[in-house]
Amino acid sequence: MNYCDLLNIRCSIKYYVVILLSLIIILFIIIGNKRITDVYKTVGYIKNNIVLINVPISESMISKLDNIKVEDNKYYLDDLAISDVLLDEVNLINYQEIMIDLKDNINDNLLVPVTIYYNEEKVLTKIKNLLF
Repeated sequence: MNYCDLLNIRCSIKYYVVILLSLIIILFIIIGNKRITDVYKTVGYIKNNIVLINVPISESMISKLDNIKVEDNKYYLDDLAISDVLLDEVNLINYQEIMIDLKDNINDNLLVPVTIYYNEEKVLTKIKNLLF
């Protein structure tokens, strides 16, 4: 077999199409079953070894809360104390206050980054909710 014979070998495109379609279907199934959460980033205020977080009122945020990450520590719903609806009289905004009792001793009057994870759903469910 020489070089010209190798150039004239015909490959069937059907096999490439079948492999490509099967890879797309497998990728769609894997991504569709992946669970993701919505994220809300804010800051918390430390007072007497308790983190105070003011969260604006949202239907799904507090009721579908999964966990809260303060700096590098995760806190779940059992560790939280959630207040009733409060009113900010200056800005006229309703909010709720989340209080987390810290495990470590941290200095008072500090602002710490807080990430709130809520509304965990599958990717396909989120796409369906966005479209309809």
